Amino acid sequence: MKIFTLTLLLSSFSLGLFSQEFEVPKDYSLEKREDFVAQEQNVLDCYDWLMKTPLNEQTDKRKEANAFLLKWLTGSAVSIEIKQEIVSFMTSSLSYL
Repeated sequence: MKIFTLTLLLSSFSLGLFSQEFEVPKDYSLEKREDFVAQEQNVLDCYDWLMKTPLNEQTDKRKEANAFLLKWLTGSAVSIEIKQEIVSFMTSSLSYL
């Protein structure tokens, strides 16, 4: 009984972790290097949210998140390499739209 209760408790706790929502930053500045560094955690959270959220859900929020991510990427020192294996994977996931 103790194991069942512990499992139920831990399962309930972990569900709360997955329900955390990403909020697209508002009123941010991306002019100095420090601005980009300050937004790094938001960028990581944004990327995770974009990858975990289905393309046909929350489309307005997705547009805002994409705009934020692209604005950050445009001015940052980060470079992105898109491999063909990933593109073909992403293309197949778009087929249901």
